[in-house]
Amino acid sequence: MQTVTAHELQGAPVWTRLGERVGRVHDLTLETDTGRMAAIHVRLGHWVPLAIPKTIVVPWSHIVLMTPEKVVIDDAVVTELSLAVEPRTAPFAPTPV
Repeated sequence: MQTVTAHELQGAPVWTRLGERVGRVHDLTLETDTGRMAAIHVRLGHWVPLAIPKTIVVPWSHIVLMTPEKVVIDDAVVTELSLAVEPRTAPFAPTPV
């Protein structure tokens, strides 16, 4: 079993499986009853639209790989984030004459 400290993880780059850079590890959430990691908090990169927070919480179930050098997460996390900020189009309405 490999271990890593919170200090080693803080600031580590976060990537998707497809190689898209998401941001950097900012913080961790631990389960108090077991001491296990529940999630990582990722400070997003410079592309963040104003409509979303600059930090996202990635649950342990979406973490694919974790080393002091990098963290890899499921692509679904970024897909969900993108869907949350894409503009919604209004239903078609005829133009007034």
